Amino acid sequence: MDILLDSCGDIALNRADIVLTDSVCQKISIRLRWFLNEWKFNRNAGVPYYEEIFVKQYDIENVKQLLEEEILSVDEVDEISSLEAIVDIENRALSVSCSVVLTDGEEVKVEVNV
Repeated sequence: MDILLDSCGDIALNRADIVLTDSVCQKISIRLRWFLNEWKFNRNAGVPYYEEIFVKQYDIENVKQLLEEEILSVDEVDEISSLEAIVDIENRALSVSCSVVLTDGEEVKVEVNV
């Protein structure tokens, strides 16, 4: 179980109470918003945005591969049915839209802006 986050990544409150969730979409969103070297307890965790994605000569196939690896690292994800990534170098931003098949066979769509 995780603490439920709103669309901006802030803690969602219900009458000043924390709400718990077991959302796979939230797990994927958190993984894709996690920058490499950001977490002091594991500097190897996260996506290498500044090193490989938000660079002038990025390779979109490499970007997709990096994102796929992060998405597939979520235990409940079995496969990725579709993945679209749009890199905005000027603003150092990324839009990701994907559909994933979960281990229980359910298919969910996730959209994340980094």
